[in-house]
Amino acid sequence: MLVKDFMIREVFVARPDFTLKEILRILIENKVGRVPVVDEQDKLLGMVTDGDILRYLTPAEEAIMGYFTYITVLPGEELDEKVTSK
Repeated sequence: MLVKDFMIREVFVARPDFTLKEILRILIENKVGRVPVVDEQDKLLGMVTDGDILRYLTPAEEAIMGYFTYITVLPGEELDEKVTSK
């Protein structure tokens, strides 16, 4: 079997100045998981995948962890005292 036997022939492309909404529309309407990004001469510049968009929209773990404060409560200590002292 050769690549030509199962490749996608109708390729939907995006330009570097497309918005996230435009890329999402291409992905959803055409049921594809990635879109090549090309310049005015149709030279391949890169690729945007559905995973790239999810990573962009989902906050990084480091950013989330900045909102938390760790409190250690030892046996015999009161939780409410630890929480209110922070």
